Amino acid sequence: LRLFSPNEELEDISTTDLKYLMVPYMLAEVVAATRDMEKRLESLRQALVFWRAFAADCQRLRIGHQDDYVAIDREQEPTDPASKREEKIARYKRCKELDEKVVYLFSKKREDLGDEYLWGVGSSFDE
Repeated sequence: LRLFSPNEELEDISTTDLKYLMVPYMLAEVVAATRDMEKRLESLRQALVFWRAFAADCQRLRIGHQDDYVAIDREQEPTDPASKREEKIARYKRCKELDEKVVYLFSKKREDLGDEYLWGVGSSFDE
């Protein structure tokens, strides 16, 4: 499933199409959520394919932090507890910062459009 050309850069992608960047991630989440233990290993392998495709798209488009790409490409976790701890703290700080930005953006959207149930109804803000 290729929704975007490998030649496209982030600026080339229409704002309305950005949501489709999440498709490989969502497919990975659905495939990984299997409850059938006989198919679990194969499901996790397939989910890894989708997660890696998502990570590759993010890396190609320069969405995300370079340290996260290094962690994804790494074969093994660091064995040094201090470096593991530092990596987790740095990732937590980045996530917290992104969460704050998301909260801010949704609050601005709520100010402009009101109730979430009306989002996308007769408005080009979501489209």
